[in-house]
Amino acid sequence: MSDKTIKRKIMDQFAWDNRINPAKIDVDVNDAVVTLKGAVPTFSAKTAAEQTAWSLTKVKAVNNQLAVEYPATFTTPTDEDIKAYINQALVYNSDVDQSNIKVEVAAGNVTLAGNVASFWEKAAVENQVKATTGVIDIKNELVVVPTEKITDEVIGEIIMNKLKQNSGLNTEKIDLKVVNGKVTVSGAVSTWADWQTVYNAIQYTGGVIDIKDNLRINYP
Repeated sequence: MSDKTIKRKIMDQFAWDNRINPAKIDVDVNDAVVTLKGAVPTFSAKTAAEQTAWSLTKVKAVNNQLAVEYPATFTTPTDEDIKAYINQALVYNSDVDQSNIKVEVAAGNVTLAGNVASFWEKAAVENQVKATTGVIDIKNELVVVPTEKITDEVIGEIIMNKLKQNSGLNTEKIDLKVVNGKVTVSGAVSTWADWQTVYNAIQYTGGVIDIKDNLRINYP
């Protein structure tokens, strides 16, 4: 698929997605690497645009430079309101222990500080913030502090065992390195769905405190 075709298909999908206003989005594709520039009406739209670009076959990477610009007719919540919305949502999120999470908001820019017990909780908190009206950008500084000690060797074995259970993955092309709970994944997979499978296997493994993603997508 040519870069021109990839761009056309992305714009076609944007056109029917009510969350996204494609009129203010510029899509550039160079060697199957997609760069998104311009503006979207909400942070959720920014996330949706990136996911749409990733979902297209042959896309190797997505560089999301979209800015969030709420419509002039929209009454933007104050920073205090945004902070209150986020804290309330976290209280009612049974998957996340919010007792050690601190939320700060300045001009719609959210900073998350404190600690959580697992990497997936860190991601879950960020996803919760993405769905909050009024958010312009997110800085996730949450530190992962596991409640139990798991050795790097065991973490690596658990992840690889998960991946080997997926018959569609060629694990011989995937390299893992675990140092003090920080996982570096490199090598190559055949599709974006395979990349998602690998990433999920890592982020949902106990003891993982950070992920460095060097995994390439080499479409057949």
